[in-house]
Amino acid sequence: MEEKVSMEAYRQAISENIKDALPFAYEMREHSFASAADLRAWIGQMAGQAGVSKPAQDDERFSWFCERLWERLRGTLSNPWETACFIEFHADIAGHFFADGSERMARLLSAYALMRKGLRLPEYRERKEYDESVGCLPYSHSDPMAYQAFWRYYQTLIPQEYPQDKSIAYSDCDEEGQIIYLVGEIDAANARSVQAQIDELRGLHPEKPLSLNLVGLRYISSMGLRIFLILAKRMKGIALVDVSPEAYEILEMTGITQMMPTEKMMRRLSVDGCTKLSEGANGEIYRMDGDTMIKAYRENFTLKEIRTELEAAKAVFMLGIPTAISYDIVRLGNRFGAVYEMLEAETLAALIHDRPERIEEYARMMVQLLKSIHEVSADGAGSRAIGESCRDGMLRRLRRIGEYLPADCAGKLKAMLEAVPDDDHLVHGDCHAKNIMVDSNGELYLIDMDSMGLGQPIFEFSALYATYVGYRRFDDTGFVRHRMVTGMSPELTDRLWELLLKFYFEDRADRLPEIERSAQILSYVRLMNHYVKKGNAERVAACRATITESVSCQENFYI
Repeated sequence: MEEKVSMEAYRQAISENIKDALPFAYEMREHSFASAADLRAWIGQMAGQAGVSKPAQDDERFSWFCERLWERLRGTLSNPWETACFIEFHADIAGHFFADGSERMARLLSAYALMRKGLRLPEYRERKEYDESVGCLPYSHSDPMAYQAFWRYYQTLIPQEYPQDKSIAYSDCDEEGQIIYLVGEIDAANARSVQAQIDELRGLHPEKPLSLNLVGLRYISSMGLRIFLILAKRMKGIALVDVSPEAYEILEMTGITQMMPTEKMMRRLSVDGCTKLSEGANGEIYRMDGDTMIKAYRENFTLKEIRTELEAAKAVFMLGIPTAISYDIVRLGNRFGAVYEMLEAETLAALIHDRPERIEEYARMMVQLLKSIHEVSADGAGSRAIGESCRDGMLRRLRRIGEYLPADCAGKLKAMLEAVPDDDHLVHGDCHAKNIMVDSNGELYLIDMDSMGLGQPIFEFSALYATYVGYRRFDDTGFVRHRMVTGMSPELTDRLWELLLKFYFEDRADRLPEIERSAQILSYVRLMNHYVKKGNAERVAACRATITESVSCQENFYI
């Protein structure tokens, strides 16, 4: 490409602390990297030139950054200023991949992106203004609104001789598919250009489901709407998500919302200052106001997983199981949350903790709830919303861990599982006392529906065994995590587990050892699967020993 800015001009515009590394970047301005891995290696070399420690090899955030940057650099239609903005936001403000030189590397890499197009560098102002362009906003750096706010600020740094487009398009990918973000305005003047950008971005991941995120789209004309119609004809399942109020009004008025899945922009909320009601392995629950509470999921939960849980909660509610009414999904900084009706209640675990002398009474209440759940049959569409067969889920785990077990043990386990008959009765899958709320009238309500499934009660008890007994074997935090998850001491959870078995199967007391061993085996299949995925060889070996010993004493799973 024709050179428009000299090396000396770049030297004059750049800060002193990266001038030594600038020639290294300048010499590579016309280079095309073969892969994101090649780009990552070169960035590591440039960090060395700048006197900055390169990110760790297993830094997932940096790997993601290199993948997305590589896509931008090889795109012929990508906006170079947006590429520079992307670099500075993620390498400096949000990512901090370079622990001892984030600003230095962000400025150097963004300069490199602009050198490739022969463009002058941004006209930076005070650092405080740069930071506060996002820091003062009520959402996190991982929220697309934060990045787009930084883009609006970054545009004010661009030298005036470079006119900017009314819109930008950029892409991201996750496990659920490709997301293309449309930001700004789309009208007759730029609709063809936007269409071309979408086509180029789509070509990067044509095999993945596609969503168009419109949280930053302020206006769209009839020519812009035709883009959506064209895309809907080309591919099935395309969706419009996180649609801004301005854009949603237009889409609804023109009927686009009836032609393709369209979701309004999520509410942005904060739990700062809210009372924490409980905390578990999946997140925390906060009181928002007198009418609502919010479950704040941990960062590793995907939007798909949360939607699945809410669908299950609604299906279970329609089947008459007492549970909190769910409303919508919201953003909580860098996490997602689900809003529920406020239950004036406390957890059963808290009651047991505070009044251990009444543990038998509470255990009977819990058994009564369990039996009422297990008596409910779900079929048709309702069963699909609730979840998969517990037996099939356990067989899937067994396939994943089979190679770590002795062949005869794995074969026997598989045969025992396959012998468990199909069953369409509900299994909560995580019905420990901290997931049960008790109101002032003694009524019990279920929360946390992400593990709902269908099957025999033994699968319920395998999950309870894992929570109350199994995980504790690997708790090297002095039982801190055990208390956090269960809300009780090990002594109380041991006693509660004993009582649940006794009361639920009180007419089969002679078979309790067999029942408990069935629950133990299945719980350790669950635990071993978890540790295989985590790559924890020591805990995999411990699970293997327990499973092998227990299976040798068992001929079938108690039904």
